[in-house]
Amino acid sequence: MRNDGRNSYLYDIEGRLCAVAEGASAGGFMQYIYDAEGRRVAKLSLGSMPANCNALPASNFAVSNQYLLGLGGQQVTELDGSGNWKHTNAFLGGGPTATYDANGLHFYIADPLGTKRVQATISATGKGVPDLNCLSLPFGNNLGNSNQTGCVAPPVGASGQDATEHHFTGKERDAESGNDYFGARYYSSAMGRFMSPDWSAKEEPVPYAKLDNPQTLNLYAYMTNNPLGGVDSDGHGPILDWFVKHVVAPIVVAWAKHEVKVANEHRQFVMNRQTNDADRRFVQNASNDQINRAYRYYTDSDYRASVDAAAQAAVTVTQWGWPGQQGYIDAKNQLNKINTPEGTIDNQALGNGKIPTQQEAIQMIEESGGRVERIEEGHGPDSVSHHDYPHINYTTESGVKGTIQIQP
Repeated sequence: MRNDGRNSYLYDIEGRLCAVAEGASAGGFMQYIYDAEGRRVAKLSLGSMPANCNALPASNFAVSNQYLLGLGGQQVTELDGSGNWKHTNAFLGGGPTATYDANGLHFYIADPLGTKRVQATISATGKGVPDLNCLSLPFGNNLGNSNQTGCVAPPVGASGQDATEHHFTGKERDAESGNDYFGARYYSSAMGRFMSPDWSAKEEPVPYAKLDNPQTLNLYAYMTNNPLGGVDSDGHGPILDWFVKHVVAPIVVAWAKHEVKVANEHRQFVMNRQTNDADRRFVQNASNDQINRAYRYYTDSDYRASVDAAAQAAVTVTQWGWPGQQGYIDAKNQLNKINTPEGTIDNQALGNGKIPTQQEAIQMIEESGGRVERIEEGHGPDSVSHHDYPHINYTTESGVKGTIQIQP
């Protein structure tokens, strides 16, 4: 981008923005100086726009800003042209968190993308008060789409100055152009586009592009036209994409492989404890959740004791296995078989002579389509009924009356 309708620009032989001619209203000229690693370390105020950026102008220029950088390239301290200290920034997690200047300490309160929303300070009474409230649209521009930051003094609080030029996603906003310095490139929030195409140290046909995502083919686009979808950390593309590819994805793949391995081991463990082909077939087709419950039942004595004591509805393992196992099916079917001359059902035990708990009996009755009528503790010796033990009276789906003894 050589002219954006407001400013004119020059680029050096490496494609870096090196000089800006401000709009007619300002009429100033600024040149940028980079170190051997390509990081911006100073600004020069010029009397006129240079013809190119291959060399410093011979005269009529002055150093206006100098930057002391951290190991990660962050602007830690800014000096004026004479080397006088202006402010120092503190960074955490890659973004600014506080700035110290001649007016004291200021805190950078950002939104989830790292864009400054409030600048706060500590009052003389030790209370936190706002310095500035900063407005920003998704692409970093303000409501008027000017080259300003959109920060205003709050109605109540300390009416302070902007302590640092870091704003949109924590990047430096250049007052002379309104562009944000991302390191590899400059970004225009007014256009929602970078000023120059993306590039990579290794030659690629379309740097950082994903051929299955057409948005990445636009080398000027910011965050593939989705500014709320993540953060571009250095001007080369979404940090989220890199993080997902190089950090999250390997962890997810490794965890998935681990989960498959553990699931297979648990299934084999449960399979080895089955005694008939029907139960083995059920285990083979059971869900991972069912297998995990069965595995825990076999290996966790406390869990097994709680299941045996209450036959919790959420854990369907019973004395005869879980629903679908042959032993369970046989026990449940017994609840529906007429076995008295009167055409009713009367059971004192189910498969293998086991007496169900109250919860197990209710579960199997209801799974069979039946309905529980009464739960009784047992009749006395003078009763006409011979059920002198705890039992459940129920009606089957076909209307047959039944009784089943249950554990006390």
